[in-house]
Amino acid sequence: MSFNVHFYDYTSRSDGVHKWRALVYSKNLFHWFREMRRDIVQIVKSMDNEEFKIFVGGFFDAEGTRTDRLVIDNKNEELLIAIQERLQQIDIPSHVYKYGVVHGIQIYRRLDVEKFCRLIPAYRLKARSAE
Repeated sequence: MSFNVHFYDYTSRSDGVHKWRALVYSKNLFHWFREMRRDIVQIVKSMDNEEFKIFVGGFFDAEGTRTDRLVIDNKNEELLIAIQERLQQIDIPSHVYKYGVVHGIQIYRRLDVEKFCRLIPAYRLKARSAE
């Protein structure tokens, strides 16, 4: 698959932080992501444990919040149920709930939160533990 990538840096207006961005131009890549999005539940179910940990780490970075518990909100209940099932396979119990039109998955036991933080490579979790 071929594609053009353009890198540039900028200073964010919202927080004044210097950031890098990559723009990728590829019709094939666009179609691949579109197909993947349509079948995301099947893809999550077919991942091996290491792939799943990386996926859920990125998903948490995009959609998650950490307080005394971990919460991931999303409109796709089927995806959250698939994530819940996969978390159970690595011994991390969780709970899927509905709040209005949004669904969420919660991990609220302290030991389970700690295990998630230890096993899942999420930037948000690592940055917070370094504070």
